[in-house]
Amino acid sequence: MQKSKLLIIIAIILIVVSCILFGFIFAVPFLTLTAAQKGIIVTILVISMEITWWAGVALIGNQLLTKYRKYLNPCAWWKKRLH
Repeated sequence: MQKSKLLIIIAIILIVVSCILFGFIFAVPFLTLTAAQKGIIVTILVISMEITWWAGVALIGNQLLTKYRKYLNPCAWWKKRLH
């Protein structure tokens, strides 16, 4: 497997883990813990979610940006396409 393909897979896994951690935040209020413990768990989940999200974006960002640069150019959004 190529190095860039492996980095893309790792980046996608990190972003998916970030989304899963975000989902766990909504389950915390239903746990039988004290309010302080719930606050600590939510804080840890939010920090972990942000770290995994930004790590994934940092790994995949350059490839994604170069691949979709023409779609991200606002000047090209309203031009008619000639095919």
